[in-house]
Amino acid sequence: SAPWLSWRDVDVMSAMSDAMQSSLKVQICNDAVALASAVAADASENDLSDVLLLLLAQGIGSAHLRQGRVVEGAHGLGGEVGHMVMGGQPGMAATHTFEILAGYQKFLPFIEHDVPIPEGLAKLVTLEGSSALDEALNEWALALATGFLNLTHILDPKAIVLGGPLAVLYPRVSKRVESLLSENLVHGFNVPPISVARFGGDGAAIGAAALLRESLFDLPELPTV
Repeated sequence: SAPWLSWRDVDVMSAMSDAMQSSLKVQICNDAVALASAVAADASENDLSDVLLLLLAQGIGSAHLRQGRVVEGAHGLGGEVGHMVMGGQPGMAATHTFEILAGYQKFLPFIEHDVPIPEGLAKLVTLEGSSALDEALNEWALALATGFLNLTHILDPKAIVLGGPLAVLYPRVSKRVESLLSENLVHGFNVPPISVARFGGDGAAIGAAALLRESLFDLPELPTV
């Protein structure tokens, strides 16, 4: 399922296997979970005791790591925070979700038509003198802070790590977001450290490679006697 592509029940694995016409085994992984694998491969066990990974792109995906393992939920769908409704009525799910308000759609007008989106977003990191961009960044900061506020109250993560192509812009709004969190968190909660994964926009791809590496070198479980 990929809402931004209008995909429902698309058999991606079969389509890729047919297109590759190869005997290679195809594996499918959620991109946010793949990012979590990249971060896990690069961190110590203590760093992964309770971390919320957020993949910021057109949509927003997440993976909640506890003791180094992804919390998948009852049906393997845990972490779909992009569909969190940021309004007071269920019907606002069509227009006011976390990913609609905090995805990269609002920054597309500032990217040249022939420039790939990740590269275009990276160019906005140093762009100054645009009041329209400043307004978009302020709206983005408000949306991020609201989403982080809800997620911190619900999950109480030890840290939040951001990845995906849109994460490069976070340093431009970090002080604003963290100030809003500090002002609005319920007493007793602390603002979790928020950082950007060092992999940039390649985090999901690196994580997919890490998952494949793990599957290649995993030892089979021995039967108990």
